[in-house]
Amino acid sequence: RMRLDNHQKVRDNFMRAIRTQFETSKAKLESGHGIDEACRGLINLPSVVRCWVVDGAGAQHTPNITTQRAPEKSDPRFAPMSTQQGAAWHLRHYYRRAATTPGEIQMTRPYFSLTGSHIVVTLSVALARPTGMVVLCCDVDSQYFLETREAAS
Repeated sequence: RMRLDNHQKVRDNFMRAIRTQFETSKAKLESGHGIDEACRGLINLPSVVRCWVVDGAGAQHTPNITTQRAPEKSDPRFAPMSTQQGAAWHLRHYYRRAATTPGEIQMTRPYFSLTGSHIVVTLSVALARPTGMVVLCCDVDSQYFLETREAAS
């Protein structure tokens, strides 16, 4: 029981740090910064794999912001997924939930990423920009949860 409680505390602190930085990225995007500047602090967190923005219709017009930890950077099999420009995300659950609750951060359950061979959790939030609504998204590698669990044991 104590190990489980300790793991829960570590995981909660970890997610709190990511959500805080995600809020900062959201605020920067709302104030007019580009995705590179807005997500700089977020993408530097150890478990964040990628960030991206889609428009109000669910289309992605800018490239993903990725880290060297992203599978498409380290495994040639995922190279075709390295650019998502032109992708349509309007059917994805993280986009739909964010679009229907603007301003509220959404977090998915862990799922298998389309852009790599790993399980991720996606954070998403809809926000207003001068050009209309956009949705900021961020993939967090769920492997970190396993590592924090082992560290807490």
